[in-house]
Amino acid sequence: MLGTVFHTRDVPVADRFDYWRELVGRTRSSDMSSPHARDFRAGMRLMELGPVTVWPTSVLPTRYRLSPRRARRNDTGLYHLTLLLDGELTLDHTGGTDTFGPGDLHMVDDSQPYDLRPSRDGACHAVRGVGVDFPKALLPLPAHRLQHVLGRRLPGEGTGALLSRPVRNPELP
Repeated sequence: MLGTVFHTRDVPVADRFDYWRELVGRTRSSDMSSPHARDFRAGMRLMELGPVTVWPTSVLPTRYRLSPRRARRNDTGLYHLTLLLDGELTLDHTGGTDTFGPGDLHMVDDSQPYDLRPSRDGACHAVRGVGVDFPKALLPLPAHRLQHVLGRRLPGEGTGALLSRPVRNPELP
């Protein structure tokens, strides 16, 4: 397992948001903005487990947008599953909009546009969660069967607990 730890406290204040944008840009091609860019705080532990990447994250509210053009151009062949631990996010993806809170899961197809943002304007508390990137080939379901799941809230209880338990208690940066 390869691992990397990043925290903005290790970067000069003026460079923190740009550094975060560059770091996240290594695995995401989305545009990012934050009302906290001038005094940005974030931490991430990146763990590579073969073709799967697990990354616990704590970040001040940030918006991530993937345009249709960028989605077509930068398809990495991955699904991204997120377990939200703290905070509230709203996601527009595959023709629908849903809101997520602590304990909820959601999945995104990186070949389709999305807009992930804090649910409340002016939110100033860190959003914490665990992301898992994995190749589409590892999920033995045809893409058309996943369309109703992508971008939708998946409760972390019941069946969702089978997905959330393995990533629920990571060491967050």
